Amino acid sequence: MASRRALNEHVRILCDEAGLTALWATHMIEEVQQDDRVLILHQGKLLADGSGQDICEAEGTRNLAETFHSLTGAG
Repeated sequence: MASRRALNEHVRILCDEAGLTALWATHMIEEVQQDDRVLILHQGKLLADGSGQDICEAEGTRNLAETFHSLTGAG
């Protein structure tokens, strides 16, 4: 997990320094920062699009894991 965390951090630094954007698809919610733009997809449908913080506020949830479960009925 440390190598994945280091890769994520490296990509973020490259994007900041070079003004780039990266599409990072993951099921590991801990990789997402609250100010990241987040798209929540489930069964081929876009359920949410916005910053992690904005999506949580709109759903009235405490974190993205809770938001995902609320939107998808999973868990």
